[in-house]
Amino acid sequence: ACGSHGYPDTFEPPPVPLSSGHGVARAFREDRHIYGPDAIGRPTIASVALLVLRASSGPIGVLALNFASAAAFTERDRVFLEALAAECAQSLERADLYEREKHARAEAEEASRVKDELLATLSHELRTPVNAILGWTQLLRQQVLPAHENDRALETIERNARLQARLVEELLDMSRIVSGKLQLNVHQVYLGPLVAEVVAGARPSADAKRIHVQLYVDPNVGPVLGDADRLMQVVWNLVANAVKFTPKGGQIEIKVDQVASSARIVVADNGRGIAPDVLPFIFDRFRQAGPRTDGGLGLGLAIVRHVVEAHGGVVSADSEGVGRGALLAIKLPLAAVSPADPAPSILPTAAVFAPRLDDMRILLVEDESDSREIESRLLESYGAEVQAFGTAVEAFDAYVTSTHDVMIADIGLPEEDGYSLMRRIRAIEKATFPARVPAIALTAFATADARKAAMLAGFNIHVAKPVEIGELVAIVFGLSGRSPNDDEQPGDLPHA
Repeated sequence: ACGSHGYPDTFEPPPVPLSSGHGVARAFREDRHIYGPDAIGRPTIASVALLVLRASSGPIGVLALNFASAAAFTERDRVFLEALAAECAQSLERADLYEREKHARAEAEEASRVKDELLATLSHELRTPVNAILGWTQLLRQQVLPAHENDRALETIERNARLQARLVEELLDMSRIVSGKLQLNVHQVYLGPLVAEVVAGARPSADAKRIHVQLYVDPNVGPVLGDADRLMQVVWNLVANAVKFTPKGGQIEIKVDQVASSARIVVADNGRGIAPDVLPFIFDRFRQAGPRTDGGLGLGLAIVRHVVEAHGGVVSADSEGVGRGALLAIKLPLAAVSPADPAPSILPTAAVFAPRLDDMRILLVEDESDSREIESRLLESYGAEVQAFGTAVEAFDAYVTSTHDVMIADIGLPEEDGYSLMRRIRAIEKATFPARVPAIALTAFATADARKAAMLAGFNIHVAKPVEIGELVAIVFGLSGRSPNDDEQPGDLPHA
């Protein structure tokens, strides 16, 4: 009988005491064959041969042969038995390698299938908004739309551009999560105002489907410690998911309350519901409650789970089945707060008001001509004077021959990248000029490694594309070191 690191169910172990100094345990432990009386564990067995099964990785078991009659093992017997043991070991090793190869092949095939499905879904999700953007843009260029539909065209283009940016951001978020590089900007956050703002943003989509959205907020819920932007992303994913899977005329209830020492957000709908076999996996990556034709990458709820768990919270989902609605809830630990601390009436992440950039000289480096033109025009619409270049060489020459208040540079430049340009500028500043020009890395390289590399190269701040113009203007204004004028009204928009 053959055994591998113990005995399988079909193997009847030899009547040899494994705890004694003789027998299978000793042969395996000493990695040597044992013959004759030295291997006998019981007087009723006349002769025993214990042969170690050796694979390329070492001993994997023992072949035990019991003989009822006494036998003196000749050299010929030893050669035969050792050859038999070698054949058994090779058979076991080949069988193990075959099973491993079979398992690895199945895993590779599954990974390939998931990759192909993901790429097909990603292609569909990215092409869909591009199709809308191109279509409406062509209609605007051909000037065939009635004047009253121009605003609708622009709104559609903007909505689809934001959708595409959100899809890319979801992929980047999942990459950060998988690599353990998701960063949180933690401070006290009151969930009531945060959820209210998300619901207000989702109402147009709900109204389009005539979905009644009801919000209940307990005003006594204390703050949590967390990243307001990430928590807003969590709530947005939950609410958007409910709107997506609730039919026309449906109902969504959103509640913010306190349970023991946790703040809780509950989003319940009477929509499609979740099948029992899908429910345990609803927060897994690339898993969707509905068919792929519903759209989306299947990352939203996975991001929700990871972000909530990063805040020390828990997330759960419940549904009575398909067609019976769903309830998703998150719990976050409450922050320790003094009773005297006032509860803010607005979000900690209030909207950024864009100031004017009058008489500010900006050096812009962007190799893509379309991006360079739109960034220049937007900054100029706020009063800035912009020098725009497409290469690092041109930008460096302009830097040494002119003065600038702020520099904005892309990273992926031809011939010489933005990192190298920034290092050259910082080196010449150190040798020649007493002051450093504030610099912004405005780039599509949005990973944590890219952000770190930008800081090490000498940039003051890293901003990922796409960026809201108001946010970019506020960053430029802040880096310039200027003080806002007393008569400036926040929120005033410039006239292009």
